[in-house]
Amino acid sequence: MHLLHEVRARRHQHLPMHQHHQLQLQLHEVEQQQRVPLLHQQSQHSLPLHHHNRTSVVTRWKTKPSRHHAVRDTVFFADQPVTGNLGFCGFLLSIFSTVFLLITAPFSLFFCVKIVNEYERAVIFRLGRLIPGGARGPGLFFVNPCIDTYRKVDLRVLTFDVQPQETTLRNVLGTKTLAEMLSDREHISLKIQETLDEATYPWGVKVERVEIKDVRLPYQLQRAMAAEAEATREARAKVIAAEGEELSSKALSQAAELISQSPSAIHLSFLQTLKAISAEKNQTIVVPIPVEIIRWLNRKKNKKQQGKKVNDSGNNEA
Repeated sequence: MHLLHEVRARRHQHLPMHQHHQLQLQLHEVEQQQRVPLLHQQSQHSLPLHHHNRTSVVTRWKTKPSRHHAVRDTVFFADQPVTGNLGFCGFLLSIFSTVFLLITAPFSLFFCVKIVNEYERAVIFRLGRLIPGGARGPGLFFVNPCIDTYRKVDLRVLTFDVQPQETTLRNVLGTKTLAEMLSDREHISLKIQETLDEATYPWGVKVERVEIKDVRLPYQLQRAMAAEAEATREARAKVIAAEGEELSSKALSQAAELISQSPSAIHLSFLQTLKAISAEKNQTIVVPIPVEIIRWLNRKKNKKQQGKKVNDSGNNEA
């Protein structure tokens, strides 16, 4: 705790840029070392890989705004230093390897000295056990190449694309329509995040954000949806055409009723028809006979027939 206050106090001092950056990393490590024991106590019953005298592994997952991107930031901390009890065989191997390195010095220094960058840390394992002191770096550190192995951990934000058709993705997207997939991506992302976080949290992995970049449908499903959309468009077109015919028939019936009530309107329509025919420059023009003339001729013909019948009946009586 005193070390944390000391580092925070030094942070407010005027320091060069590289020293300020190193101080920020040191402050981050101190805060994590004080935070990890609490996490270790809470998760010792749920994490199969964590035990009382082992090293806690804290892994943070983040995402950037891109297709199914997840980010991993893994840091190893020795919250409770290992006692270093390697057993009798491990003790003998440590002695023999140290003697061998001393005999082969200085040539063995080329294999013992390792370097890690500013954004990396080295986790050293001796005969499969984490050695006390936590992660090494940045800079130079020494290993015993005979019995030590190390792993470099990148502290930078790492991104990777989730493979398509993953189980969780299929389960979540299978309950949505295509319109919901395209319009409600935020809700789908939150649903996937909750599902993944619930499954990965007992193992020390925290999923902070999940984003969906695009949705690609299989070819067969695309053809089926295209056929359905085409059928829907044809049905709508037929409905619109039927509605148009209904409206046009109503308008024609109303117009015919109005025209039949006014003889002058019929004559005006006749003249307009003649004008339209003559404007088309046709060689043959058919002039229709007005209805009034046909009716007059019919009445005249009927009168003649009635008069003829009367004359015939008079002659027969005589």
